[in-house]
Amino acid sequence: MSVSKLGEAAGLVAGVAVTIALRSSHKWNEPILVDDKPVDQIPGANRIGNHTIRRRHKEVVGPKVSAHAERLEAGLLRELVSGFGIGATEAPGTAYRLEVKVEDRLHAIATR
Repeated sequence: MSVSKLGEAAGLVAGVAVTIALRSSHKWNEPILVDDKPVDQIPGANRIGNHTIRRRHKEVVGPKVSAHAERLEAGLLRELVSGFGIGATEAPGTAYRLEVKVEDRLHAIATR
């Protein structure tokens, strides 16, 4: 596994964990609305069914990490940080899709 891919995996795992943990934050768990209606998409996530896209599903930290990586000298650290930024950018949308699957499966079990 390359250093970049290692960083990407670490960024994705950490980002998904943080995104899911932010579910307990009133501020970060607010739905994203336009004209008082839930948005259909944001970068990294398209709305699935009636599942609302929330503020915590926005790509926030990943792009900042990627921008920081661009300022580092070429080498292993830059590759690692760049990969981490890629994974962290993908994480909020991935967390949204995972949450939808879990919620739908739990709903299906509960309504049997």
